[in-house]
Amino acid sequence: MNPVNTMKMSTRGILIRAPEVWGAIRALETLSQLVICINNTFIIRKTEVIDFPRFRHRGILIDSARHFMSKETILQMLRAMEMNKMNVLHWHLSDDQSFPYKSETFPDLSSKGAYHPHLTYTAEDVKDIIEFARIRGIRVIPEFDTPGHTYAWGFGYPELLTQCYDSQGPIPGHFGPMNPARNYTYRFLSMFFKEILEVFKDQFVHLGNDEVPLACWKTNPEVIRFMSKINHISNFKNEGTAAWSFFTERLIQTIKNVSRQIENGGARFVLWQEAFQSNLNIPSDAIIQVWLGPQTLVEDVTLRGYQAIVSTCWYINMIKYGVVWPEYYLCDPISSSFRGRKDLVLGGEACLWSEYITSETAISLLWPKAAAVGERLWSDQSLRDIDEAATRLEEHRCRMLRRGLPVGDSSGPGFCFIEPNKHPIQPTHISRSRQYPSSVIKNNQGAYRFSAGFLLVGMCVFAFFIFRIRKIRTGCFVTRSTR
Repeated sequence: MNPVNTMKMSTRGILIRAPEVWGAIRALETLSQLVICINNTFIIRKTEVIDFPRFRHRGILIDSARHFMSKETILQMLRAMEMNKMNVLHWHLSDDQSFPYKSETFPDLSSKGAYHPHLTYTAEDVKDIIEFARIRGIRVIPEFDTPGHTYAWGFGYPELLTQCYDSQGPIPGHFGPMNPARNYTYRFLSMFFKEILEVFKDQFVHLGNDEVPLACWKTNPEVIRFMSKINHISNFKNEGTAAWSFFTERLIQTIKNVSRQIENGGARFVLWQEAFQSNLNIPSDAIIQVWLGPQTLVEDVTLRGYQAIVSTCWYINMIKYGVVWPEYYLCDPISSSFRGRKDLVLGGEACLWSEYITSETAISLLWPKAAAVGERLWSDQSLRDIDEAATRLEEHRCRMLRRGLPVGDSSGPGFCFIEPNKHPIQPTHISRSRQYPSSVIKNNQGAYRFSAGFLLVGMCVFAFFIFRIRKIRTGCFVTRSTR
């Protein structure tokens, strides 16, 4: 049972009770959304709120390997998640196209695998992002996909990958998944994931394990000999699947051994659904993320004792024309016809894969559509009225815009008035291009003080009248919704 938070508002004040600080943070966000403006005055209704999340895992997936996501964009994403009470950032950090994480153990991963030396994340960047997320009640789970989706690893360390062959011999530049036949592969990954567990701190790590192309393994003489040996001691009919299972099992055991060395409480693993569907030897406490297929697959995952995360209906990068958020809103990880173990469904994630999405467009494409996912994962299953949700979503879009988030549209033509910033922020650095002698500065101090005092008084009088005029014109908010 999730912890219950209560918030009581009366003429005597506002009282929040929460068993954990994270509940208090969610309550404060609720409070900020309950404040309304009547007759130019902020008010809040006398009421009591009893609240708790329906699902423990309420996530957003971002992909910074296909297109690099700037640190500023990721921080904006976390601010949006906080507003929508989402608590897990699933960070897909490597793929075939690039490797932007700047590893201190294996620096060539990014120096040769990133798009550009500046398009990388240092350990300090990661630390800043994790802390920014932590104080907002958000965990950051890294994903480094293995053994497939790893072409970019090979730019710096080609010996990790499997050389593909044809009838003429090695195919130049054609590499498949990580080579499961070499001890070097596991030594390398042991050292790499030790660093990842130390940098990211979280107990959970996502190992990917999806869309593994087995055909290349079946052409490489070294891997063929390895698969032949493995097949004799396995129950798999397909030699490639036997090698895949061996790789996954050994990698997981390797990372578990490493996690005990750094005393992080023991690592746990998230895997995409292919590991489950292929019947790989994965630990019983692994979490299976379902991204493709019917609800029956989620049922099968839980009936075999695995915890599940659902993403099937929440691929928000699949851009469609028109109003699409209702289908996100009505999708439920545990529908009324669910026949699996409901207690093993942790929740879900809205995914933003970046093949055709950049750092400049990520926020506007994901939000406020993902707010519909946030409400579904937080609120009671019975809350399904689209008309009522539309009103809330339109107002929430305006609220996010007021807080400076460049969110997009949700329901077509609508209006949120945002007053132009008449006083843009000036650079905070101090110019050192001109330096005056101390005697000049001393002689002019009196004039400067008189001018500054006169200017300050004038600005106060001016600000007073401007404030009165704006209060009459716009009331409490500088943003309004027409809906």
